[in-house]
Amino acid sequence: GRRGKGRGGSGGEGSGDEDGDPWAVVAANRRREQEEKAKEKEKGDGKGGLIGLHDVVQAPPKFTAVPRTKVDVVDVIRKGGLKRQVELGEARRSVIEGYRRMMKERREGIAAGGG
Repeated sequence: GRRGKGRGGSGGEGSGDEDGDPWAVVAANRRREQEEKAKEKEKGDGKGGLIGLHDVVQAPPKFTAVPRTKVDVVDVIRKGGLKRQVELGEARRSVIEGYRRMMKERREGIAAGGG
């Protein structure tokens, strides 16, 4: 037969514990991997790691990178360049501020009994 001709090379000689449990190597590898994962979790690799469904947060997240400042583009038309969008956003904001100012003055006039 086919016995001893499969994968694995030398047929078991010198492959792990000859007198002990053949699964001891697998168990040792698994234990080592679990310890490494635990160390990475404690150390915090900056990625945050995977979070389980019922995990409880101990502290707020720590950001390693400084968040980038975004260009203030108001929801106008998403056409054209960024410069044009910023200019349209500023114009829109000034129009809205003027309208609010006008309505506030109108409300104050009505409240004072102006009519």
